[in-house]
Amino acid sequence: MNKILSIIGLLSIATTVQASSLTTSATFQEGLPLHLETNIAHNATVDFGASFESIDRICFTAHFTGDLADPNEGFMMGPFGSASYGWTNINSTPIASRTTCITPAHTGASDFLDGAQTFGVKMYKGQATLSSLDVTITGTINQPDLLEVDIVKDDPNYSVPAEGGKLKYDALIRNLDYDLSYKNFNQWSSLTLPTGEAYPVHKSRQLELSSGEEKSYTRPYINIPTWFPAGEYTFTWYVADPLNDNKLITQDSFTFNKLPE
Repeated sequence: MNKILSIIGLLSIATTVQASSLTTSATFQEGLPLHLETNIAHNATVDFGASFESIDRICFTAHFTGDLADPNEGFMMGPFGSASYGWTNINSTPIASRTTCITPAHTGASDFLDGAQTFGVKMYKGQATLSSLDVTITGTINQPDLLEVDIVKDDPNYSVPAEGGKLKYDALIRNLDYDLSYKNFNQWSSLTLPTGEAYPVHKSRQLELSSGEEKSYTRPYINIPTWFPAGEYTFTWYVADPLNDNKLITQDSFTFNKLPE
């Protein structure tokens, strides 16, 4: 079994594939295979097509072809922030592939949270021909919004007069979950007064939308009584999942003013 020399406290372990793992292959402007010479860096770019809420581990698997990583030769990636990571072949035979992993404790790991990164790759000792570089991130993947809510005032410049009145708006809810034939949601709305107090406008109501369906609400209104104080208000629509402890899925809001007397 090949032994791995760690550099700067680097963890070098085999990749474990889990449900929360994504793998992609790095691309190079020069294309692959790419001959790496001593201390000449080439930019590697990875794009996972998703972002991460948190990262447990990032593993880099370098594959070589033809000119392998010979004994005493070393491979390095970075810099990631102020640190670079890699390994040296301390075996007596050439290496065709090697996996190197870092954790959140390592400098630069958080740079991968957005799911896209460009970093340098080089041989810091010797020469070798890189055939591919696979990168696997294990962590919590940010899930895309599966519901869209949009509310907007009919007249963006309208202010409620001092004696009160009706503020008209339009609203739309669209189900973006195409994996289910239909889904139930809970929807409600509230008004935040200039004092910071919350005032309920619509109580929670159940809404059923089929896959890709949208529901429009044309010109509903908010009734603002005379005794409401002057100042800035925030009106918010909330949508939650009743099958997941009524967990909030998304929300949208707009602000308006009530004029003083």
